[in-house]
Amino acid sequence: MNNQGAVVTKGPNSTLIDIWTIPEAYPTNATVKWYILETNYDHWNAPPWYDDRRYPAEKCMNEVGQNNISLVTMFNVLNGKPNLNRLTTYTALMDCKEGYLESYLQYCEEYDCVPW
Repeated sequence: MNNQGAVVTKGPNSTLIDIWTIPEAYPTNATVKWYILETNYDHWNAPPWYDDRRYPAEKCMNEVGQNNISLVTMFNVLNGKPNLNRLTTYTALMDCKEGYLESYLQYCEEYDCVPW
């Protein structure tokens, strides 16, 4: 099952910029190899200090674990703070094997939804 995920980054006019796969995301000695995660910022750059969703999302994914992942637990990871904040436009969940996609328009008006 490993090595089946990839993040495809496209630029203007659908120009292919990057394809990032699980083996590239995690070195061979890494303990976590079951997911690939990209938030609002390209994986080759560090996330900005005021909107770091990457590392909190990775921490949540590692806590959930491969055996407990589902669309519900994935949504909980993406919908929890700081992954959901005032800069979030939408959240999408996909199951490629089943051909399933659901998406949510997001809006967070609470004061504590401000990225720090």
